[in-house]
This record gives sequence, C-alpha cells and structure tokens, in this order.
Amino acid sequence: MMDSTAPRILLVDDTAANLDMLCELLEPEGYRVALAPNGKTALHIAARMVPDLILLDVMMPDMDGFEVCRRLKQDAVTREIPVIFITAQGLTESLVSGFEVGGVDYIAKPFRDQEVLVRVRTHLSIAMLSRQLAERNGLLERKNAELEEEIALRKLLKGQLTGVAEREAENWGLQNIVGRSATIERLLHEVEELQSHAGTPVLIQGESGVGKELVARAVHYGGSRRDGPFVRVDCAQIPRDIVKSFEQRSQALSLLFGHVRGAFEGADDDHDGYFRMAHGGTLYFDE
Repeated sequence: MMDSTAPRILLVDDTAANLDMLCELLEPEGYRVALAPNGKTALHIAARMVPDLILLDVMMPDMDGFEVCRRLKQDAVTREIPVIFITAQGLTESLVSGFEVGGVDYIAKPFRDQEVLVRVRTHLSIAMLSRQLAERNGLLERKNAELEEEIALRKLLKGQLTGVAEREAENWGLQNIVGRSATIERLLHEVEELQSHAGTPVLIQGESGVGKELVARAVHYGGSRRDGPFVRVDCAQIPRDIVKSFEQRSQALSLLFGHVRGAFEGADDDHDGYFRMAHGGTLYFDE
C-alpha cells in the first residue's frame, strides 16, 4: 500500500515509453507518481494535486515544456513546485531558456537511473527545506506582529495609567491640604521633602479625622512612585493577638506577606499579601 505521505511526482511526456520507464524507476522508491501526456493535462493535474516535483519534457506538440513551466510559475497555486526538464541528448544548450522560465534542473535522455534518482532526491529535499523555512518565517512574522501589538497595547495602557496617576496626583496634591498656619506650612514642607525620597518609611501622627490618609496620598502621588499602587490597609482587619495558635498566626501573616496554596489549613489558592500588592508603590496602614 502506497504511503499517503510519500512525495508526489508528476511526469509529463508525450512519449508513453518514457513515462513507463520513469514510473517503473520511481514507484519502487516509494514515490507517488502521476502521469500527463501533454502540457494541457499537466497544468490541470498540477493545479489539482499540487505535486512536490514535476519532471517535464521539453519537446511536446501543441505546448512545449518551456510554456508549461511558464504557466506553472504564473499560477500562485503551482509556482513553488520545482520543475526538472527532460531533454534529448545534445539539446542541453537550449535549457538556458528553461532556467529562465523557472526550471531548477534537467535530465538528459536516454535516462541514467542513478542520475534520475539523485536529482529527484536532491530537489525534493531542497523543496522540503524551502517549505520549512517559509513556515518558520511565517511563524516568526506572526509572532513579531503579535509582539508589536502587545508593545502597542502596553504603551497605550501605560499612557492611560500615567493619565490616571496624573489625575490622582491632582486630586490628592498638596493643594488639597487646607490651612496656612505654621504647623501646616511645616507639614507641607515635610511632605515635599518626602516626595523626593521614595521608599522612606513614614509615620504620620494625628487625631482621627485630621487627614492622615490625605497626607499619605500626597506623599505617594507627588513622588516617583505615583505610577505604582497605593494600598490602604485597615489595621482593624489584622487581629491584635496573632500568637494564639499557629493557624491564626499564619492566617494573619498571610494578609501581610501572602501565601502559596497549601501553606496552612484553609489556604486553597495562592494569595498575594499587602506587601506584594503594594510593590512599586505605597503601603499605608490606617489605624
């Protein structure tokens, strides 16, 4: 039974004896062979089956091999099929025209079996490598296009985030801290100093309701970390006594530092703690 993945070869010759001879040579090598007695039939078969290789006689009535090859190369379906010309001994000089119309090689009659087989194997291998290269180039082009789309999307998102950060900076800027007393002026000066020292731990003291979060946000949105997250933590969510048991301590600490699935009983999924959530930004603990 013929292997359905074996290379397909189209033989084109108006002499039946030549077709029989080539068919008897190629089929035992495992190739799938189709036969065409003239150029018109060859064009029809080539467009339908798209063979991996065509062996094409030059001297044929009605339409010679050069014209057949020219038409094959004009058709997007068949233009990539390699064509080996078959020519009579002594007429090889005319094959310059064959190469000009797209042929890749020639075989002279009378046939020499080993020469035919070597040339067939060589051009089938070249064609296979060319297809693989084209597929890889196509894959690279698609990946490159996807990467360009992702880069463009990231730039767009970055621009949108920058716009959000700018609006937040305006909403939470120093101008929103009302007051002109010496204490307020000193506070504003300290906030401006802190804005230029990203990453500095800050303790904001004051009675409840005086605007400690407003100050914290002013430090964040006025500094270099404005594009990062501002994460507010309600300290009331954290148990005061986290050492009663290992389980309670683990659950409490996971709020801050996160945990991986299975770290303790009840940890069914990975969880980012507040410190990871605030990475690159500001973590604000509100009493």
